[in-house]
Amino acid sequence: MQCVDSIIKTQDGFPLSVRQFIPENAKAHLVIAAGLGIPKHFYRHIAQFAAAKEYLVTTFDYRGINDSQDANFNGREHKFSDWGQRDLHAVFKHLNTNSSLPLCYLAHSAGGQILGMTPFCKNVVAASFIASVLPDPKNYPSVVDRMGMKFLWWILLPVLSLFGDMVPASKVGLSTIDVPTGVVREWASWGRAKRYLFDSKFNYDLSLYPTFTSPLRVMAITDDKLATPASCFDLASEYLNAQTEKHIVDPADNNLKLGHFGFFREKARVYWDELFDWYDEQLARLE
Repeated sequence: MQCVDSIIKTQDGFPLSVRQFIPENAKAHLVIAAGLGIPKHFYRHIAQFAAAKEYLVTTFDYRGINDSQDANFNGREHKFSDWGQRDLHAVFKHLNTNSSLPLCYLAHSAGGQILGMTPFCKNVVAASFIASVLPDPKNYPSVVDRMGMKFLWWILLPVLSLFGDMVPASKVGLSTIDVPTGVVREWASWGRAKRYLFDSKFNYDLSLYPTFTSPLRVMAITDDKLATPASCFDLASEYLNAQTEKHIVDPADNNLKLGHFGFFREKARVYWDELFDWYDEQLARLE
C-alpha cells in the first residue's frame, strides 16, 4: 500500500489537501467524508484497513480545515454548504475524471449531510453514514439535550462567530480543531430552522438528494448523545430514493464506549469487517 499526498483544486480555485491510501490492486474507490472540524488524519486507521481490503481510499480536509488552507483565506467568506457543493464535488470530479473504478462513500457526521449537494452523488454505488444526523429537536427525547441544542444554535454559535476568521470550536468541545467562522454561522442558521438545511427558507437546490438511488447503510450508535437513532434515520429519509438499511450499534455488547467519534478509532475494529463485507456485497451486485 502507498500513501500519497496531493492537492485538488476546486472550481473556485481553493486548494484541498488530499491523502490517498492506494493498494496494489484496487477494486473500488472509497471517499471518506469527515465530520465538522475533523482533520483527515483522524480517519487514517480505517483508511488503512480499507486499503488492505483493496479499496483506494481518498481522505481530504474541507476548506479552512487543517491542511486545506489558502494564502488569501477569509474564514468569514466560506460556508458549510461550500464543503459539499465545492469541496466534495471537486474530489468526486477528480476521481471520476481519472479513474473508472466504482465509487463508494463513507461519511462521518456532517459528511452524510452534504452528499446530496453534488451531482456526483448519483455516481456513488454504495454509501455508509456513521453518526450522520438531522438535528431536529423532536429526534432528541431528553429535555436537557433539547435545551442544550437551543443554547447552541441561538446563543453559543452566534456569539462565537462574531469574532475573527476562525471559531475556537476545539476550546468549547464542538470539534477537534477550529472551524471557519462562515461555516459555523451557516451551521447555526440551519440549526435554528425547522428542517435544518432542508428548510425551504434557504432556497438550496435539494433536487440532487433524490438522485442518490444506491444502497445506503445508516448506522446509529447508542452511546452517541449527538446522534440519536431517530436523528440518523431522519437524515436518511431525505435521501428518499436510496435503498436504505438502518442499523443500531450498541458498543456495550463489546464492552466499548464509542460516542460520536469512536467508530473510527482502532478500538472499533470489531465493526469494520462487517462494514466492508457490506461494501463488497454491493460491488458484487454490479458484476
